[in-house]
Amino acid sequence: MKRHFQTKNIFSPLSYGNTILLSVLIFILLIITLTTIFYFANGEFGNFARKNAITHNESTKTKEDFSPSHFYEEGYSLFSGISRLRAVTKDGVSVVVFPWLSYTKDDSLFYEELSQKTQELKDIVSDYFSENTKTELLAAGENEIKQALCDRMNQTLSLNKIKTVFFSEYILLD
Repeated sequence: MKRHFQTKNIFSPLSYGNTILLSVLIFILLIITLTTIFYFANGEFGNFARKNAITHNESTKTKEDFSPSHFYEEGYSLFSGISRLRAVTKDGVSVVVFPWLSYTKDDSLFYEELSQKTQELKDIVSDYFSENTKTELLAAGENEIKQALCDRMNQTLSLNKIKTVFFSEYILLD
């Protein structure tokens, strides 16, 4: 006596509804993959959120577009030791700023003073933004802010003075 076993073929064709769902899923995954590859290839993947959060016109420039070396006079060097700072305004708006300081070229003693007082300079920048609201900052304008920061920093420095403050990044985030 032979027994016949009835087995289910696991490779049987999918039902029509399941075939449509599988096709849609594959299509969505393909779109996500191609979009990700496109953004990575163009170098825009990390900049997407930052570009959408910018509220200040000057901050639409990237670091490559804005090199402070184009804006300072001959005979001066730039100090970038403060680096990028994040602060919060009086009304709770976040500010991201990357200040550069212009000082007399080849003044190694003053460079050392700037290096030693980096934390104090960072505090000056943070304190300035925390004392103002977003509306006050926008009304003052970038040049007035730079001048105010320059004046405050020069009050703490003793060997020489900063000529100018530049921003390679200045962003107000809501």
